[in-house]
Amino acid sequence: MPEDIPKPAQEGAAKVTYETLGDLVQRFHDHTQAIP
Repeated sequence: MPEDIPKPAQEGAAKVTYETLGDLVQRFHDHTQAIP
């Protein structure tokens, strides 16, 4: 992995990943709530 990647870019990618995971968790939670 190249060492010349700016740190803000890495943090931004991590933020997007966490937001995506959070969205998936929320959808899963909504589906489990909808099941009687």
